[in-house]
Amino acid sequence: MKSMAEAQNDPLLPGYSFNAHLVAGLTPIEANGYLDFFIDRPLGMKGYILNLTIRGQGGG
Repeated sequence: MKSMAEAQNDPLLPGYSFNAHLVAGLTPIEANGYLDFFIDRPLGMKGYILNLTIRGQGGG
């Protein structure tokens, strides 16, 4: 995994900065897959994340 000092260029992985980007599309998250992870933002974030779960169960 990249350190927090390195820029992450993949918007689906932790460390990506959404400061100037709108990211849209499908994210096929499967249980125990490489996109199945938890992101902790103790200081919050600027912006919004909208999720639509069409199959399975959303977190919360």
